[in-house]
Amino acid sequence: MDWQQIIAWDKELLLTLNGSDSVVCDQFMYLATRTWVWVPFFCALFYMVYKNNSARKTLLLLACIGLLFAVADGVSSGIVKPMVGRLRPTHDPEIMGLVQLVNGRRGGLFSFFSSHAANTFSLFMFLTLVVRNWSFGFTLLAWAALHTYTRIYLGLHFPGDIMVGLCFGLLNGLLLYLLYNWLSQKWFHQHAYVSEQCTPSGYSLPTIHIVTLTFCMSVLLILIGSFFKH
Repeated sequence: MDWQQIIAWDKELLLTLNGSDSVVCDQFMYLATRTWVWVPFFCALFYMVYKNNSARKTLLLLACIGLLFAVADGVSSGIVKPMVGRLRPTHDPEIMGLVQLVNGRRGGLFSFFSSHAANTFSLFMFLTLVVRNWSFGFTLLAWAALHTYTRIYLGLHFPGDIMVGLCFGLLNGLLLYLLYNWLSQKWFHQHAYVSEQCTPSGYSLPTIHIVTLTFCMSVLLILIGSFFKH
């Protein structure tokens, strides 16, 4: 097995997963890939962080999240994409005529690896380790999986781009969590939380439920919006 065979399988899988005959499904994926539709979800995450931490610790956590995105996007878009130079499916001369476009969207020129996957799975890994609650982790995983799958469905990334971005994101999230945890132990007094109303790291369950509810409502609104042509 050589790289050319792997690339050929990657293209074949992309064409299998790309698009559908459903206009509603097309619009759902088109909306779900847009960052602005997730603003309420991000606000719920910020509220959870703010309500469960002191001002100084909130600033530390937000700084680590900022660094998280800077590393993920910087490595993907700033270094690897121009260095590797793999064309997006929508720009690849070999298959671009076979890729189903939604609303004519083609994306930028280069594809490998996916910054969307790197960013979303970095945040998933980081916050899941910080909060330490399985239902919260599942909610964040569902968001990350949906957000990244849309990139394949819309023909903006090959599955291989997503998988490499996902793995990089998980590693990036883990490393930034280790940095955050080390700084937290150094700068802040750590409490041991034993309560049915909060996680082992001290995050209250009601604030986590707000995040889950906001995610579900966002998906519902995206679904409703999918019945209207954009």
